[in-house]
Amino acid sequence: MNSQSNHAVLFLVCVCLTPLPLRAADHVAVLQSGSRPGHYLTWKGKPRLLIGDSVTQGWMESGESFDQRAYVDALAARGINLLMLWAFKGTSAELQRADARIRYDAPELWPWAGSPDRRDFNLRQLNPAYFTRLRELASYAEAKEIIVLITVHDGWPKTCFDGHPFNRALGNGPLADRRDYVDLADYDREMPETFDPAWNWRERNQYFQEQFCARIIAELKPCSNVLYEMFNEGEWYDREQRQRHEQHFLRFFRARCSNLLLSNSDHIAGDDPHLYPKLDVVTLHPKDWIGHFPVFESGFHKTPPKPYLYSEPVPEFDG
Repeated sequence: MNSQSNHAVLFLVCVCLTPLPLRAADHVAVLQSGSRPGHYLTWKGKPRLLIGDSVTQGWMESGESFDQRAYVDALAARGINLLMLWAFKGTSAELQRADARIRYDAPELWPWAGSPDRRDFNLRQLNPAYFTRLRELASYAEAKEIIVLITVHDGWPKTCFDGHPFNRALGNGPLADRRDYVDLADYDREMPETFDPAWNWRERNQYFQEQFCARIIAELKPCSNVLYEMFNEGEWYDREQRQRHEQHFLRFFRARCSNLLLSNSDHIAGDDPHLYPKLDVVTLHPKDWIGHFPVFESGFHKTPPKPYLYSEPVPEFDG
């Protein structure tokens, strides 16, 4: 579908053959009626079987070079009704030229002012162009009856910290180490709205992340087709901190929106995502196309029930 796409997205839900009593909702929702409540999705008064494509970091990293309307048109023409993207990812001219999927200095579109190449990131200044373009994408996809899944965190500092906006060597970012992204000042409370220059790095880290999340929620609020995945992988972090970080932002999003919230919870969480009341859908990354039916069957019978998203089924993850 696109040179930046590195894995397809398959939504593992079933549409029951028996007609179900439905009521149109403002946003994509978990279907709570019928004989199997909690397992399926509904949108615009119909159950939805979602089959999708992922542009991962390509949308943000390619910027204006990415024809997002043509991409949505291509998905719609093929009956693909789910589009997945990462909100941002660490990158730079050097990293882009070395990436076999890009091979040139792409005009990336950052959520914040600045550039890794100029080393002048300013995390106190959000970039309006980023949010305008993202809203335009979601709105156009909505018109084509395509659902947009946005992975919010964490920008992949694992291999790309040299180009990550939170890297303090590239501007006013708070982090000296890639593993510190999930280290917040207070996992149980939000930071004040007003920035305090006296804050330590943990407080600034939490503040900048919360400000970004609040803006993306506000900008996309009019769109009924947006889902949020809190975290993409993250096994390189301290497990307890990563879990607490995710729980913090599940609460943060739920306090501000009714959009469905997802989490990649197979090989990184070490817990049971069915127990999280604010987590609506479980995303999984079992490698290879086949052989995972027992995983999904087992999850189908867990309580409370939740739909499953198989978000990385391809045998290889590099193109």
